[in-house]
Amino acid sequence: MKGKILLGFILTLVIIVFIAAYWATETQRQEAARQHQTAEAVARGAGLYASACVVCHGADGEGGVGPALRGTQLDSEALEKMISRGVPGTAMLAWSQEEGGALKEHQIKDLVTFIKNWEAITR
Repeated sequence: MKGKILLGFILTLVIIVFIAAYWATETQRQEAARQHQTAEAVARGAGLYASACVVCHGADGEGGVGPALRGTQLDSEALEKMISRGVPGTAMLAWSQEEGGALKEHQIKDLVTFIKNWEAITR
């Protein structure tokens, strides 16, 4: 009887260790995938920035005709709306295809990812 209890305890312990090990590696795998996706989005966003934004916002996001974007405190949602819809009364045009612009929604998201990760990229 004690042998069966001990065996049950050991099997339970092995299962717990297995689950913990799996959880740890899965968490790391997901984080690596997220970082890879972010890096790809940043690269695509950098290309979009160079072709569409640099004239008004500067090569380093320092501003010019448009405001500085480097280190912006605006959240991602606000940036997406401004890029998509433009800013009335300013030189900022609407860039989303839905508003008559040239960019698709995923391109705007890539552009925002680039802008929000600017400081990390240039370190």
